[in-house]
Amino acid sequence: MLSKQDFTDVFEGMWTTERLETLARIAVQGRQFENWWKFELATSLWELASSNNAKVFIEAHGRADIVVGSWADGPFGAELNPTGGLCVPIELKSSGTWWSNTKKAFEEPGQDRLAVDLCDLAKGARTNSPFALVGLLLTDANGNRKELDRFAQHALDLANSWKLQLVKRNDLPLPKLYTGHQPLASQLFWSN
Repeated sequence: MLSKQDFTDVFEGMWTTERLETLARIAVQGRQFENWWKFELATSLWELASSNNAKVFIEAHGRADIVVGSWADGPFGAELNPTGGLCVPIELKSSGTWWSNTKKAFEEPGQDRLAVDLCDLAKGARTNSPFALVGLLLTDANGNRKELDRFAQHALDLANSWKLQLVKRNDLPLPKLYTGHQPLASQLFWSN
C-alpha cells in the first residue's frame, strides 16, 4: 500500500532544473498556473502508480485534480476501479502573492478556493483509501520572502483550523532568469 511518504518523495523529487525554470518564467508573469502544475505532478506520479499496480487519473472521481488509484478495464480504456482499492484524490491550488489579500486568495465566498478543498478534505467529502491530499503552490514574483511566508502562514492556519496534517512543505529554488527580483516559490501538502 502506498504511504504519504511515497507521495511526498515524488512531490519533492519532481522539481528538475527544467521544471524550476518553467515555474520561474510563469511566476514572474503574475498568472495562475494550476493546470501546468497538475499535469507536471501527474506525470511525476506515473512511475509510483505503475509500480503499485495503479494508474494516475486527471479530473476523475468527482473531478479531483489528480487521483492515484486502482483501475479496471472500461469501455474507453483504464478507469478508476468502482469497487474500491487504492484511491488517493489530490486537489491542487496555486496562488501568487500578487493577490495581496490572503482571504480573497484562499477564502473568497462562492469561489472554489483553498478553504473549500481543505474543508472537504477534513470532512471526508471524497472517498479515499488510505488518504487524500490537498496541495498548494505559492509564488512571489518580486522575491519578497516575508510576503510568501505570510501567504503560507495563512494557508497553514486554515489547515490547522480543520486539524489537517501537513505532510510536506518545501521551498523551491527558482533560478533568476530575468533582471530584477529573484522569484520565490513554496509547495505545501496536507492530508486527512
